[in-house]
Amino acid sequence: PGWASTLVDTDDIAVFHFASMMSGNSEADFDAAWDVNVLAQRTLLEALRSLPSQPRFFFTSSTASLGSEASKYGATDMTKLVPEGTYGFTKAVCELMLNEYSRRKFVDGRGLRLPVVIVRPGAPNAAATGCFSGVVREPLAGKKSVVPLPLDLQAPVTSYQVAADNMIKLMDVDQEALSVDRMYMQPSLTTTLAELYASAEQYAKAKGLELGPVEAAVDPVATRIVGGMTSSTDGSRAKAIGLDGDESADGIVELYARDNL
Repeated sequence: PGWASTLVDTDDIAVFHFASMMSGNSEADFDAAWDVNVLAQRTLLEALRSLPSQPRFFFTSSTASLGSEASKYGATDMTKLVPEGTYGFTKAVCELMLNEYSRRKFVDGRGLRLPVVIVRPGAPNAAATGCFSGVVREPLAGKKSVVPLPLDLQAPVTSYQVAADNMIKLMDVDQEALSVDRMYMQPSLTTTLAELYASAEQYAKAKGLELGPVEAAVDPVATRIVGGMTSSTDGSRAKAIGLDGDESADGIVELYARDNL
C-alpha cells in the first residue's frame, strides 16, 4: 500500500497502468502473477479511490483473457472470458475489477484489450508471443530468428504505434460516450509468423537489406500457451468510438522500419 500512496500524490491525476508479468513468467509462477497482475492493480485503484476527483485510470488487458474457444465464435467485447493460462486469468480478473470500480464511480476507468503487440524494439522479453516481434526484428538486423511456435500459428496482432495512439484516444474519450463495459477490444490483424517474415523479406528486398533467416524450434509449452489464446478478434466497438487498427502485415513492418532502422 505504501508505494501506491507515493504515486497518487495529487487529486488532479490520471493513471496509465501497464505493469504486468508476461505470459511465460505468469504460467511459471502463479503466486507471483497474482501478486503483480491482480493485487498491485487493486492496491493502485484503492489509492485512487481515496481521492475526491474520480480520476481517470487506464488499464491494458490482453486477448489471452478470451481463450482459444473464442476463435470458434468470433471474439467480440461480448464474448465470455475463458482464459486458458494464468496470464489471461489475471487479466480477466482485472477487467472485472476495472468495470466495478468504474460502476461505483471510484475511478473513471477505461481499458484496451490488446492482441500481440509488435514489432517490439530492443531485446526479446519473456512473453510466449515475443517471437511475433522477433521474426521481423532479428531478420531485418541481419540476424537469425529462432521461434518457439509453428510458423503457421495464427494470432491477432497490432503495431505498437497504433496501440499507443489508441491508448491516448481512449483516455481522452468523454466519460458519457463510454458504456458500462469499460473494456474495448483493440482492432487487430490476424496473421502468422510466416506472413510476418514474408513482409520483412519484401521490405528487405525493396531496401537492399540482407535478411537473416528464420528457424522454427517448436516448444510445446509456448505453443500451448499461445494456442490457448484466441486467434482473431472483432474490434468494431472500439472503432465506433474512434479507435484504429492496422491494415496489413506489410504496414506493420514498414512502421517498425520507419521508427527503428
